[in-house]
Amino acid sequence: MTVALPLGPLARQAEVRFIDFGSLTDPVLGGAVQRIDRLGSRFGLKLTYPRMNHEDASVLISRILRGSSEGAEYPFPQGSFVPGNAGVLKIRTFTPAQTFSLPLKNSITGYSFKEGQFLHVKSSGRNYIHNITAAAVVGGAGTANIDLSVYPAIRTDFAVDDDVSITPILQGFPSGDRNWTIDEARKYGISLILDESE
Repeated sequence: MTVALPLGPLARQAEVRFIDFGSLTDPVLGGAVQRIDRLGSRFGLKLTYPRMNHEDASVLISRILRGSSEGAEYPFPQGSFVPGNAGVLKIRTFTPAQTFSLPLKNSITGYSFKEGQFLHVKSSGRNYIHNITAAAVVGGAGTANIDLSVYPAIRTDFAVDDDVSITPILQGFPSGDRNWTIDEARKYGISLILDESE
């Protein structure tokens, strides 16, 4: 069970990281550069919090420390974009890893998925964040099915009825320096890196 990092105060700055497990191979004798894609590319966040008082900082520090072994979660930022209501989204059919398409059901007719919008699929208790690579508008009447093109490649098999959310939550383990500063005004400065763990 992951630990939710507190939402008050929110991070002052969230730097989104794309962790690419693919690579480029440079030719030895002047041939074409080749891209080797490997399963596992994912997202991460570098979070920098505003200076805060002891009461707020102590809760955040406690959750970072617990999250180091239990895992932590934080809302994935999408700037000023407001996703609205797309319905109670679920995976429609078994979806194998290494594909770039999400088959969804229960979407509200007329909802417009935007290119560049993020979502997560919750499968076996873990969230997997993906970016929508092509805009799509839900047709039909009532609730409908839609297939979304996504990136990076799906990293694990998704089962029928796995939950999908257009307000994604990143889950992972705090990494890098898990330290904090206390200045002369006794305000705490805290930053951390939180990458998807799978």
